[in-house]
Amino acid sequence: MMVYLPTIPTSKSGIPPVCYPEMPENYLDYWIPTTPIEKMATEEYDVLIVGSGAGGSAALYRMCEQWKGKGKKIGIIEAGGLLLPTHAQNISTLEVERFQRYFLNPKISTPIGWELPQFPGARLVFALGGRTLFWSAVCPRMNEMEFELGDWPISYKELLSYYNNVEKVLSVTQEFTKDSQITDILLERLRENGFPQATPVPIATDISQAKFGKVGSDVFFSSIDFFARSLNLSPFDLAIYSRAVQVYVENNKATGVKVLTWGGKTYKVRAKNIILSTSTLETPRILLNSGIEGKAIGHYLVNHSFLEVNGNFDRSEFPENFGNLGILVPQAEEDSYQLQMYGRGGTFFYHERRIPLRDKVPFYLQGFGKVEPQFKNRVTLHPTKKDYFGIPKIHVDFSYSEKDIKLINMIQQKMEDSLVVMKGKKEEEICLRPPGLDYHEMGTCRMGHNSETSVTNKYGQVHNISGLFIADNSVLPHSGAANPTLTMMALAFHTADYISKR
Repeated sequence: MMVYLPTIPTSKSGIPPVCYPEMPENYLDYWIPTTPIEKMATEEYDVLIVGSGAGGSAALYRMCEQWKGKGKKIGIIEAGGLLLPTHAQNISTLEVERFQRYFLNPKISTPIGWELPQFPGARLVFALGGRTLFWSAVCPRMNEMEFELGDWPISYKELLSYYNNVEKVLSVTQEFTKDSQITDILLERLRENGFPQATPVPIATDISQAKFGKVGSDVFFSSIDFFARSLNLSPFDLAIYSRAVQVYVENNKATGVKVLTWGGKTYKVRAKNIILSTSTLETPRILLNSGIEGKAIGHYLVNHSFLEVNGNFDRSEFPENFGNLGILVPQAEEDSYQLQMYGRGGTFFYHERRIPLRDKVPFYLQGFGKVEPQFKNRVTLHPTKKDYFGIPKIHVDFSYSEKDIKLINMIQQKMEDSLVVMKGKKEEEICLRPPGLDYHEMGTCRMGHNSETSVTNKYGQVHNISGLFIADNSVLPHSGAANPTLTMMALAFHTADYISKR
C-alpha cells in the first residue's frame, strides 16, 4: 500500500533526520477548528448562533453561503463538546444494538425526562451536532394542509424553494430501499389494501456512487456535514463547552448573550443578530431566564403521540437476499397520523446481518399522531431547582387532550390493519410510548402573526425585539404528523436569508 507523505529534508550524510511534529495534548480534537470563548468575548459578531444541532448548523451553513466573501463575522457556540465527527451510523462498529446502547448512555445523552413526570421520555444531547448524531434521518415534508391552518404565518408555497434546497443539501432520497424485495412486496400489499399513500422512506443519506476522487465518507447526514460545508464557504468562530444562559437586550434590541463555561467563568459575547437554536425545551428557558416578556413563551408544547410494536414476518414469504426495509405511510389530508416501518437487526441501516431462511424476519412499526396545541402544555422555570450553572431547571406541564386520545386509538387500529394486510405478526401488543420519547417536541416559541399567541414572526424574529431570532423546533406552531426536522431546517434557511438580506 502506498502512503503519500510530505518531502522530508535530509542531512549532509543523506540520512533523513528524525523529526517529530509538535502536537498539543488534545490534538485528537482538532478535526474541526475551535475558538476559545475568551477570544469570542472580545469580538462583536454580525450573527451569533447558539446551538449546533439541526437548526443551528442549518442556519450557520446558510449564513456562510449567503455571506461568502463579504467579510461578515459569524460565530456559533455549543454548550457541549466534541463527541462524534459524523452520524453514529457511519461508524461501522456501531451496529443497531451497540448504536442504541451508546446513545442511551447518560454520559452521551441527558435523560432530562427523569425529572419531568409529565414528559418522562425527553432526552437531549449536549455535543457538537446535537441529536442529529443519532437521528433516524427520515425526512418527510409536512403535509401542505397544515400550512393552511390559521396559526401558520408562512405558506407552503413560500417554503417550497427552501424545502427543495434543504433536500438537495441533505441528499434526501427514496432510493435507499431501491430494488429491495421486502420493501417492494410490503408496499404492494399496503397500497392495494387501504394504504394507497404508502411510499419508500425518504431519508437523508448519500448513496451516490463515488467518482473522480470525490470524498463521500458520510452516508447518513448529521449537522457535522453542515459544518464541513460551512468551513469551505466562509470563516466562522466556534466555541464549545460554552453555555448561553441569557440574552442581553437594550432598548428592545438584542446585543449579546451571557455565556457560562464548565469552569465557572462568565463571558458576554456581543452580536448584532442572535439566533437561538438550543431546542424546544432549552430555548424558552433562555428567554424566560432573560426576563423577555411574551404570553406565549414556553406555552403550546406539542410532540407526536408515539405508538410502537415489534413483530416478524414469515421468512419464506421473501427471497433469500431481500434487502433493507424502510416504509413510510405519510399523513393524508383526512388523517392526522403517519406510520413508519423499519427492519430490526440490521435490515434498515447498512450493517449487514444475514437472516437464515429458517428464521423469522423482524420488523419495527411506529405510529405518530398530531397533537393539539394547548396553552396549558408548557415549559416554565422551576421555582426551586437549579442546574450545575446555577440557572433554574425547567418544569414541564403536559397532557393529551380528548382529541389526542381519540386519534391515538385510531392510530392503534390503523397499525393493526396495516399488519393484517402485510401479513405481519406482533411479538407484543401495540403500546403508547411516554411523552417526549419521540424526540419531536415542538411549539414552545411558535411563530405567528399575533404576539399574544406566538413568540416569533414568519422569519423567526422574536416579537418586539430586534436582532433576536429562533431557529429550532420550538417555532413550529403545529406538529402535523411528519418528522419535524426537514421543515425546521427549511425555516432556518428562511431565517438566515432574512438576516443576510437586511
